[in-house]
Amino acid sequence: MVMIFSSPKALKHLLDKGEVYTFRTHKRKSKKKRDWVTDRRLGKKICDVEIEFVTKINGAIALTPYTEQSGFDSTTDWFCEIKRLNRKDVAIQANIITGYLYHVKKKEVIN
Repeated sequence: MVMIFSSPKALKHLLDKGEVYTFRTHKRKSKKKRDWVTDRRLGKKICDVEIEFVTKINGAIALTPYTEQSGFDSTTDWFCEIKRLNRKDVAIQANIITGYLYHVKKKEVIN
C-alpha cells in the first residue's frame, strides 16, 4: 500500500538516511508487506519501504524521542509541519495532536 510523503524534509530524510519516523492522523488499514512511497496522490513510486507501527501519539511532547529521525531540527518544527499538512485533523488552537507514529525503512534494491 502506498504511503504519501507530502513533507519534503521527511521524504529527504528517508531517502538520505534510509529511515524516518512519520506521524499520521489515521491508523493504516493495510497490513500488506508491499509498501512503497510517493510524494503526492497518484504520484510515481519513489522506493519500496517497510512500515512498522510504533505507538499512538497523544500530544506533541510524545514526538520528542523520535525527532532526531524525523527529518526535522526540533519537535516544534515537526509539529508545525504536522499542523500544516493536517489542518482538518489537528486542533490547532489548543496545539493538540492525536495520531499514530510509524517507522519507515527504505528497502535496499538488490540486483
